[in-house]
Amino acid sequence: MATVVSALTTAVWEELLSLLETANDIRFNEIMPGTRTREELLSLSQISGGHLARRTLRSLPEVLLALADLHRQLKQRLVWRTWAAVARQSAAARHAQRRKFEQRQQLIDEQLAQAEAKSSRDGSHSLYKVIRSFKTGKPYERVQLRDEHGRFLTMKEERQVLEDYSRDLFGTGLDFQLKGASGSLGITPTEVMDQLRSIKVGKAVPRDCPPIVAWRSLGPEAIQHISQLLNRETQADSMDPKITSSSISWLPKPPKKPDKPASLRPIGVIAPEGKVLAGHLRKRLKPTLQAVMSEVTQFGFVPGRGTEEAICKALTHVDEARERARHMQRQAGRGHGGVTLKGSLTFSVDMSKAFDMVDRRRLRESLELADADPFLIDLVGKLHIQALYDMTANDQAFSIATRRGIKQGCKLAPSLFAFATFLLFRRLGAKCDIAALQKVLTMYADDTLLQMHFDDKAQLQEALQLCDLLLDQLTELGFKVNPEKSALLLQIHGGSAQTTRQGLITAKQGEKFVQLPSGRLIALKSQVTYLGIIISYQDYEMKSLRHRLQASKAALKEVAHAVRNSRAVTEKRRLSIWRITAWASAMYGLHVVGLTPQGLSQLESHMIFQLRFVLRSYSQETHETNQQFVQRNGFKAAKLQVLKRLQQFIKRQRKPGGNQLTLLPFYLPRAEMLFDALSSLTASPKQHITNQQQQHVCTECGSLFSGTGALRRHSQKHHAGACLFPKGPRFNPKKHAKAGAPECIACGHQFRSYFFLRRHIEASTCPRVSLLLQNQDDAEAPVTELEQLHERIKVEALRDPGQTAMNPELQLWLMESCALCGQALAGNKAVKQHLNRQHPEVMTRVQAKISPKLQQHKVMMKKGHPCRYCRTKVDAPGRHSEQCVPLLQAHVLQEAQQQRLDLTPRAYEGKPRATSTTSRPRGAPQIGLQVPVFVLEGFLLLANRHNHCYANSALQILHWVMPTMSAPVLQEAYRASQLARITPEHHVLSAIIRGWTFDGSQHDSAEFLSAILLNLPGMQVCSWETRSPMEAGYVVDEEGLSPIFLAAPFAADLQAMINQWSNQTPVHAMITAERFAILALPRYVGAGKNSSPIRLQETLSLPVFEAEGSALSWHSFSLRAGVIHIGEETTSGHYRSLIRTATQWFLADDSRPPTVCNLNDPLITGNVYLLLLELQQD
Repeated sequence: MATVVSALTTAVWEELLSLLETANDIRFNEIMPGTRTREELLSLSQISGGHLARRTLRSLPEVLLALADLHRQLKQRLVWRTWAAVARQSAAARHAQRRKFEQRQQLIDEQLAQAEAKSSRDGSHSLYKVIRSFKTGKPYERVQLRDEHGRFLTMKEERQVLEDYSRDLFGTGLDFQLKGASGSLGITPTEVMDQLRSIKVGKAVPRDCPPIVAWRSLGPEAIQHISQLLNRETQADSMDPKITSSSISWLPKPPKKPDKPASLRPIGVIAPEGKVLAGHLRKRLKPTLQAVMSEVTQFGFVPGRGTEEAICKALTHVDEARERARHMQRQAGRGHGGVTLKGSLTFSVDMSKAFDMVDRRRLRESLELADADPFLIDLVGKLHIQALYDMTANDQAFSIATRRGIKQGCKLAPSLFAFATFLLFRRLGAKCDIAALQKVLTMYADDTLLQMHFDDKAQLQEALQLCDLLLDQLTELGFKVNPEKSALLLQIHGGSAQTTRQGLITAKQGEKFVQLPSGRLIALKSQVTYLGIIISYQDYEMKSLRHRLQASKAALKEVAHAVRNSRAVTEKRRLSIWRITAWASAMYGLHVVGLTPQGLSQLESHMIFQLRFVLRSYSQETHETNQQFVQRNGFKAAKLQVLKRLQQFIKRQRKPGGNQLTLLPFYLPRAEMLFDALSSLTASPKQHITNQQQQHVCTECGSLFSGTGALRRHSQKHHAGACLFPKGPRFNPKKHAKAGAPECIACGHQFRSYFFLRRHIEASTCPRVSLLLQNQDDAEAPVTELEQLHERIKVEALRDPGQTAMNPELQLWLMESCALCGQALAGNKAVKQHLNRQHPEVMTRVQAKISPKLQQHKVMMKKGHPCRYCRTKVDAPGRHSEQCVPLLQAHVLQEAQQQRLDLTPRAYEGKPRATSTTSRPRGAPQIGLQVPVFVLEGFLLLANRHNHCYANSALQILHWVMPTMSAPVLQEAYRASQLARITPEHHVLSAIIRGWTFDGSQHDSAEFLSAILLNLPGMQVCSWETRSPMEAGYVVDEEGLSPIFLAAPFAADLQAMINQWSNQTPVHAMITAERFAILALPRYVGAGKNSSPIRLQETLSLPVFEAEGSALSWHSFSLRAGVIHIGEETTSGHYRSLIRTATQWFLADDSRPPTVCNLNDPLITGNVYLLLLELQQD
């Protein structure tokens, strides 16, 4: 029996294989008719690739179903029949989806073609109107109210809830009071017709009202009748409800869900006769408004002002704060210069339903304060008193009599709100100086900013009290202020900055708040969005640019189907739509914000990317550079467009007349300076471009190399015996050092001391040694400005050393250079060490004579006050007088010149300490030899003095993996750290930390990494994006730089998490396989930290897009370093670094010696946050 079953099974599978081959042949013949031979089929399968194989596999269920019908007793029959049914259903679904897409595309093509034909008559308006109907943004969400338990309300309940909410919002408060003033409106038929023509065609009207087209086509008699009716209504005690009432519609307020009345926005529609009356009344009030608003810093609803002026004024304060911070930056050995506290503050106020919450009594008060015509004031009141709001909820109509707020849909509303802010300005001006208020207060409609500088703690308290005063006055005027949504930006410098910050800031539910004197808690933020741009005390230009580029990408995504439709829309119209949507969104506000070199480069890249996307002109197809592409299509450069907008803005401000002249000094100087800066701005070069001046040239064949090691290996292999490194010139600091500093005058390479610079020059490792050899025969090196200053110091110190040290022009030089030989040094400590090591004979001869002279200056010093010689705080006058560097150097120089001593250094610095030593604890007996502390070779010693661990860990892993020639600044920092523990604020790291401010608080290490990577052009890190395939090419939905945030569910395996991140829709992957990749794990996505352990592999595979498609290739990376965070929040706790040598892993903690660790240690797997990977070379 077993033999029969075995034979039957063998026969079944043989038949299955033959059927598969037959199905394969049939399928290939169906696709490629005329192909019959097996060899031809094989060649076609090799050519067609996976497409034919997929088609064959799709037909496999049908083959199995036929096999099941032949063998009724087969156990797999039911499974195969089910599989075949599912396959047929999937095929039908794919076919239906494809047919639906084709029908929709055909409809879009037809409508776009019709709009394209019509746009030749009325421009791009008709075309864009059609495009908006096909936008691919979020679908319209229906308004459905819910109760507190999430249950949908019935029609009756929904009407009742909406009515109660409207009555509470509009029907409470004290209404406008009339005083019976007499007068005449005097509106003529011509003015009625002008007001009707000002209403756009297609503007919404109430349900029982004729459209605007019908009103504009009325004859002279009807217009005459309307003017008489309006004049008669203005004389009556109350107006006709048809004129004063509004029809209210409730629309969703994105991004809130429309399930509560508070998440809806009321939109009012008024009858045309009411709009005519309100428009004429606004015209009559316009002179009064212009007169009173000339001194008020309200930039909304006032003729001649707009968002550009408001943004420019707000950023003027930020520029001033940046300049103040630059002067307050701590320099090595100088401290805070005796300054205890300085800083800046920006308070952003958030108001909800500002127009609906205006107190009408205060509105009358503001009109009277502005000396408006009493008859016009009463007329404003008649338009608002008991004005009805007609609403409909589920076909159930109801009306609400209003008692507060400015009427919805009224043409007079913007002017009345401007009058309300005028009253606010006057009330604040009664508490403080009007001129000072104009400088610190910026308003655009209800978007309010209060920006101030302070120089001590008392002024800081005054600034916080002014914030309280602003909130009190807004509340009194009827506005509803949200302290939870308002934000405060705070920048503090000085000796007591840390103490002051700790006293001001309080934590609540994981967020930081500043407590005002009244007890209100205002959220402390690092940036706020204001009028579409980002305001921040750190690098607001780049943050605003990234914000605008993100908005531009979203706008392009919405209209991508139209701007790439070359079948129905001409190229000219597609470019027009792109300009008024995506490009307009990108350019908004940039001309008043400003650009950095990196920002200009990003803007140009963004423009070219979108233009190529719109025009379907990709470089791999056209083989033209970006410059050739721009010239061929006649586009203007992004910089020229920004400059043109800024020039037009400045030209508008200089026009004579207007009510903005009083406020020009608060923003126009910045705009003019910005124009000069942008005119000379050049885009930063690409990071992968190598500076040829820093490269080493082979004198035999002309090849370029990035380092001397590569050049030596090349010479040994290809030019054996050739002298590629001729002996360099004899080192002369005046000829070879740049400005007295240990920096090569030829190649610009910086060194820690003259010792390394001399070796660099004489050993001919300088890549521009030929230039040094040409200049060695010069008789005298040119005298620099610093050398002239040194000669001046010699003369003045010989005459009076005290006055020399007190001279502000000479103090900085004396604190950062040697007064004897002129060598540039890094701070007070380095100056003292240099004097003792390089001028020991001089210091021995003069020490005894200058000590009594130095003690005489202690009478000029007072404990706790800044020293007049070095500007640092004096702790002990007697000791400080002997240690004050400018004073010490001036007296040493005087005595050395009087004794005619040799001022040249003994040597150009000695060699650095080869091994680290440790000091014996106090009181411990000395037994035998000391055991040296193990310090890993290449380990960066960074001190953690003011919450620096987040920066120390990031700098440690970058220094550990980066090549020496790619980041010379990090190598210089390493040499400096071997002599003394340095902090990330050290001047040697200033080029890397440019744009980052250390405020004494803990920050996110990933945020710090993303900021400093822009300053490391040699660090080639991977960037990522998401791609959605289209019929031709693809669309980039999102993109970003390193660190790459793995936005995926947390997994137990790192490779599995990478796979989940990549397999999302749309596909996530890196753009190119650069040398390094930095990953950030999603440990802080929810309410708290996710401390789940994750298994780390030393070799990982990362997805990379292939060329310009959405296909992926996986590249192998090795895990080199990482950052461990111990704590519940990224802005608290402690950061440590994880580094790997060739054989084992080490866990580092600031400047402490690293310890050997295991990669699977729970401390690491449960707290690892950032990972640095390096591409494995094939």
